Amino acid sequence: MARPAKFDCQDVLCKAMTLFWEKGYRAVSVADLVKVTGLQPGSLYGRFGNKEGLFVECLAHYGEWVNGLRDALPQEVTPLNRLRALYEVLVNQALGPEGTRGCFYVNTCLEADPQEPEICAELHKGLTTGERWIRAQLEAAISAGELKSATDAKVLAGCLSTSLYGLRVVTRAGTDADHLRTVAMTAYESLVGPWQTEAVAQN
Repeated sequence: MARPAKFDCQDVLCKAMTLFWEKGYRAVSVADLVKVTGLQPGSLYGRFGNKEGLFVECLAHYGEWVNGLRDALPQEVTPLNRLRALYEVLVNQALGPEGTRGCFYVNTCLEADPQEPEICAELHKGLTTGERWIRAQLEAAISAGELKSATDAKVLAGCLSTSLYGLRVVTRAGTDADHLRTVAMTAYESLVGPWQTEAVAQN
């Protein structure tokens, strides 16, 4: 009996994710995936089941990459400074070579079909994970006295998360770097500023 072909799954996911990210789920064929990953259809089907199964794992792989960005943020700073740092990191990433791809999650939202529940479930998981992280920083900021006790961390987290995804949409068409940074930080200050305590706002 022939041995199953061995391959680096993480490498395959990275290559397939990049292709899906650039072209979209529906525009990518199995032949495209075979070409970019170097695997034969049998190996792809054997490991991932079908194109949808591979795409779901690519979404999860993207989620791990985004989690890595958050984990790399400075831990010794205050919760609000950590949240602000996330904005700066994501803006810089959006302005980099991959910026015109936009956000893989947002791109998928635009073509997701309710008849593909596994894709929708993984997409929902990724989006809510990011929003929960933001909410956790806001709740920590309330506890630390950076934000007023009346701050609705859930609503504010939703607003901040939505603003970040909106910024990623804009970068798909290309935009002036200085303008994008100004808009991003103005959005952050406009949303967070009214809830800051007087001591923090004066610093």
